[in-house]
Amino acid sequence: MAVQILTKVLLTPVAISTCLSSHVLMKSSTRLSLIAAQAFHSQNKNYMNKFSFDPIQEQLFKENCLLVDENDKVVGYKSKRDCHTVVDNMIPLHRAFSVFLFNENNELLLQQRSRYKITYPEYFTNTCCSHPLYDNEDETKEKDNIGVKLAVQRRLNYELGIPIQEIGLDDIKCITRIHYFDKGDGVFGEHEIDYIVFIKKNITININKNEIHHTEYVGMDKMEDFLKSLHYPITPWFHFIVQSKLYDWWKNLDQVLIKPTDNTIHKF
Repeated sequence: MAVQILTKVLLTPVAISTCLSSHVLMKSSTRLSLIAAQAFHSQNKNYMNKFSFDPIQEQLFKENCLLVDENDKVVGYKSKRDCHTVVDNMIPLHRAFSVFLFNENNELLLQQRSRYKITYPEYFTNTCCSHPLYDNEDETKEKDNIGVKLAVQRRLNYELGIPIQEIGLDDIKCITRIHYFDKGDGVFGEHEIDYIVFIKKNITININKNEIHHTEYVGMDKMEDFLKSLHYPITPWFHFIVQSKLYDWWKNLDQVLIKPTDNTIHKF
């Protein structure tokens, strides 16, 4: 499997202040700041077992993700907690997906993650981001990316309340994959081979407030100003896509949806 290294795009001061996830402190009083988290971690290596997060999110952290190698071959599984815990500046590489859902006006649906999320709480991001699960046998299937597509259906329903019958498997287009690493707050972060998924369809939304604080459709001509106006950071995976390929794909959306598959894994 080919692995292509992409040159990172230089950011303006405004973009840096709004986009870089690893160095922006969250305003929410319900989460430890980066400095506080690192100080607390240095004093008590077992603090994660003692610190109480939202019980629903804690339960979801017990689900098992698919561990993969750098060629996206499944090599095992670990819990979501283990797959997102930073240990000696390392995080297990696992499979994920990021959905970009456009309506018929070519506006992109964005979300702000809820304050209850254990990773990247209150960050703005693309429509939906999650993982195919080892626990769901059908989501481990590789042919035609069926496992990823079934996981996309499940999470769109869970997070956004989109009825499964509204988005068929043929509506879900896997555009490419990216391999990225981000230490997050130094306690929980990401290391993923992330399937970039596009969908173009008008849908019904009924958001799960435990997952999502806010949603908003944004047009391509408004996106730059929208991102600059945010008082919260954006997730690292969304940042990488915005800075590299999103606008090119967006300009040619209908053509991209017709022939979407890119077998390259783009490494950031």
